[in-house]
Amino acid sequence: MLSSTRWLGILILPFLVAASVLLYGFPFSTDRLFAWTIKPPLTAMLLGSAYVGGIWFFGRVVAERR
Repeated sequence: MLSSTRWLGILILPFLVAASVLLYGFPFSTDRLFAWTIKPPLTAMLLGSAYVGGIWFFGRVVAERR
């Protein structure tokens, strides 16, 4: 049985993946694709890279077998 922490990690991961793809992959289109417009585009890429760090963190949480 999975712990509640792992379930929460599984629940959070898709949102992190979606946000990182939108912000890092399409920084010039945040007015259409994201919740609000982020200018300059480099700021969107910076936020996207932070979400990638979240993917790594929660991926490790889900993968932990302890």
